[in-house]
Amino acid sequence: MKRYDNCHSPRIVAGDGRDVTATWHWPEGRPHTAVLIAPALATPARFYERLARHLAAAGFLAVTFDYRGMESRAAALAERGDLTRWIADAAAALEALHAAAPSGTPVVWLGHSLGGQILPFVPHELLDRAVFVASGVAYWRWAKGPLRLAAPIALRTVVPLSTRAAGYFPGRALRVFDDMPSSVMRQWARWCLHRRYLGVDFPDAAGRFAAVKTPVTAFRIADDQLITQRAHDELDSWYSSAPLTSATIEAPEPERTGIGHHGLFRCAHRRLWDLHLIPSLRGQPMAPRAATSPRPEGAAG
Repeated sequence: MKRYDNCHSPRIVAGDGRDVTATWHWPEGRPHTAVLIAPALATPARFYERLARHLAAAGFLAVTFDYRGMESRAAALAERGDLTRWIADAAAALEALHAAAPSGTPVVWLGHSLGGQILPFVPHELLDRAVFVASGVAYWRWAKGPLRLAAPIALRTVVPLSTRAAGYFPGRALRVFDDMPSSVMRQWARWCLHRRYLGVDFPDAAGRFAAVKTPVTAFRIADDQLITQRAHDELDSWYSSAPLTSATIEAPEPERTGIGHHGLFRCAHRRLWDLHLIPSLRGQPMAPRAATSPRPEGAAG
């Protein structure tokens, strides 16, 4: 019987010849499903490592990767690539996973936030299905609470001033998760200021989204102040040709500690991995505790 283990960790090379930093998590035996975890903005791959190990223990081949410049502060300072380059890194990671997975293994995209927005720009025809978490159109007017009030100042003033002063975006110092390349942060800030979001840089975005026919499960987090119901529904509508099921996840009783934009990937909520993420990644019916709203194939919104 062939052995599958962590020794088999193919090198991932982007289209421009740069290596994509990735970690391969192999299960004990033959994986039943291969999963690529596509990170959120300003979120290093190490944030998803515990989930990836949990998935490997459950029989998945799980791969985490860093967009270039996210490996360290020094990498962020040196990096001049933009979000287009990040998308190409994600595409290279998907192609490598598809090539390395045993023949016949379903390949699944697990996109967190930005990871769910960029699916149309990678070779999605290689996928059997996709699962999104906290992914939506991050137009600033659709945020809520203190975040919505702070967004215009942060995007128009804090981002350009801080990146110019530091040479990178000092996310840790500003307590907005992690450091990242200044070019990426400035581009993303420009997206957030426009109703068309990434369409400001991708004029063909509508057609690309409409071309996706991969089945999608999209999880919204009830207490997410960045990706609100409006932002979530907008992105869902862009995937107008995909069989899409939308669901809302709330922190289970009696915890009531909240989940937030990043929280579902933290160990504090690991029982939600088994309840929601793993069944969806395997293509199984959704857990009844998630409020679901299926959309027939080809329907918009």
